[in-house]
Amino acid sequence: MEKTQPAFQKIKAGESSPSGAQIKLEDLNRLAQEWLLDGDFRQHSPRTLEFRRDFARKLLWFLTQRNSEVCGVAELRLLLAHIANGHKDGCGRWGNPRNRYPVRSATLHRYYRELRTLFNWIVQEGTLATSPLDCIATPLLRSEQVQPFTANQTTALISAAQRSLHARRNVAIVHFLLDIGCRASEMCTLRMRDLDLQGHRATVQGKGNKRRLVYFGRGTSKSLWQYLKEQHRDEGDAFFCRIEGYVRERPSHGTGYCN
Repeated sequence: MEKTQPAFQKIKAGESSPSGAQIKLEDLNRLAQEWLLDGDFRQHSPRTLEFRRDFARKLLWFLTQRNSEVCGVAELRLLLAHIANGHKDGCGRWGNPRNRYPVRSATLHRYYRELRTLFNWIVQEGTLATSPLDCIATPLLRSEQVQPFTANQTTALISAAQRSLHARRNVAIVHFLLDIGCRASEMCTLRMRDLDLQGHRATVQGKGNKRRLVYFGRGTSKSLWQYLKEQHRDEGDAFFCRIEGYVRERPSHGTGYCN
């Protein structure tokens, strides 16, 4: 009885991926665009879609630069190695001289997850029988302790905001971010109706359109009141506004109020 060929074979240095686990570059280009459209009509968050568009461009750029005609296990291993160590290349990661710094383990882990999501989707579409990522171990995800600002750094931030062109707005932004620790995108989508200045609290909208209640102190409340005196805004208006003026319409990508 003839033995069946395994879906994946051990790849030696310099060898290409096994035929059952690879896809032609032209097919990958087409399917990547369909994958992005699939995420669009499934209403993934704008930030997720933007990251995936950027990720797809980088994936295709990498394969094109290596003159790869196919993408499989070997090519994806080289891609992940480039993400981890591309800052050491003469041209920088992704061919950008500015990318000469190592990436965090969480960044490498996210690229891996997006690769797995893409190729699992390609398998579901019937183009591949199995995903090349099934042969590649998940990168280690090391816990990284975020260091808080020192007292001197906090003072320097507030002092810089006080000297800026739009001092009241920028001081309010610095106080709000330092006090609450929310994401910049959460702050930029804040509406007048989301703030309770007397109760020293606000409702912010984060990833996945999830809303949560946050609290701030008297110092932040005072700076927010001072900024609010600059111009009247309706309940549905953005609280932190562009330099050009006060925008009443929520942007399609959920951000863009702060310059």
